[in-house]
Amino acid sequence: MGLEILGRERDIMGEGDSILVWRNVYRGGWGVEGREKGWDEGLVAKNCSAGGGEKEKWFRGNIQRFVGNGREVSFWGEIWVGDSTLKILFPRLFNLSLFKDGNVEGAGKRTEEGWVWDFKWRRELREREKEMEADMRSLIGGLSPCPDLKDGWNWKSAAGGTFSTKAAYEECAKAEGQHSGRYIEANAQLWTAPAPNKARVTAWRSICNRLPTCENLIKRNVQIPVEEKWCNSCVWRAETVDHSLIHCTKVDRVWDQIHQWIGIDTAKPQRVEDHFMSFIGGGRGKRNKNFLKGLWIGTVWLIWKYRNEGRFENKNWEVSNLVKDIKGRLWSWNKTFHVVESNVSFSMWCSNEYSPLV
Repeated sequence: MGLEILGRERDIMGEGDSILVWRNVYRGGWGVEGREKGWDEGLVAKNCSAGGGEKEKWFRGNIQRFVGNGREVSFWGEIWVGDSTLKILFPRLFNLSLFKDGNVEGAGKRTEEGWVWDFKWRRELREREKEMEADMRSLIGGLSPCPDLKDGWNWKSAAGGTFSTKAAYEECAKAEGQHSGRYIEANAQLWTAPAPNKARVTAWRSICNRLPTCENLIKRNVQIPVEEKWCNSCVWRAETVDHSLIHCTKVDRVWDQIHQWIGIDTAKPQRVEDHFMSFIGGGRGKRNKNFLKGLWIGTVWLIWKYRNEGRFENKNWEVSNLVKDIKGRLWSWNKTFHVVESNVSFSMWCSNEYSPLV
């Protein structure tokens, strides 16, 4: 299990309960526990105590215990009914309970009439506490352990409760404060584009706002001179991902020439992911849309490459040269991915008289 994930997990119940969650997940997946089997509770405690905050709860908030025989599920300490643990929902009853560490199976008994919840309290309940007990019985009344079924885990955000990397990625993206639906849709479209992996990775990092622009480096406490934090192409705005790839006056002219080449004029939204979705939305049919995906990725990749050469190698790049390079890259990529017809000459391909869209 990747302990880097543990470092981001701190539940509102506290460090000890996070350890309980991860220990049970570990046992559920591998069926073992103990230091000699690879489970080091001290190491997990150290990782669980790192970080914190609302967005770090994305994992804990999406897993829920599935009760089978009830032997491995903590009655009070794990989420197995509702959206929270019973000790959070009924803290007064938890304090009065004689089996705080007990499992679900131990909280009741099987009779001739069926399953009966049998709670043990350290004193007789008062009227208000009896009302709380009635509320708890109402909440769990329809559930009972099944002797022939093992306990398990459910992933709440997925159909059928089955965990998948896609479902986890979507929840993680939401927790990171991304733009949920639009952001996720852009990512899904990007990875099916006919482009080399190195270009797709750069485009993906731009959509995630993970390119090492001056703004992002400053957020990571990298010391940058004040005069260096501005866009090195227009010197009008701070170097952000959105500005570097869309709104810089020099880059804006690149996009204008690309639009002229393909014969489509689309809006220029403020954010990179919205720009991507707007750009590929100008294509009708699968073939045209795939071409536009590759074109957008190639344009972003080369804009970033040219900008870096300008900043670190003092190269003064020209818009016309960048646009020619973009067309040339798309020509070579098309030889590999066969998105559009391949019998067009390179000179015709690069001319404004030819549009690769149909």
